[in-house]
Amino acid sequence: MLEQYDISRTNVYGHDFTPGYSRPGGTSCPDKLFGAVHDQRTIAAWVEANV
Repeated sequence: MLEQYDISRTNVYGHDFTPGYSRPGGTSCPDKLFGAVHDQRTIAAWVEANV
């Protein structure tokens, strides 16, 4: 999808860290991939390594 829609890796965000997202308490994501404690840098590092 990144190639199909010409999306840069730097524009891939964890939904809790998407610019403009403001749901109090975050999302209901179970954090199975990154664990309970993570930030956008963790997401960006995973994208860089895996996408």
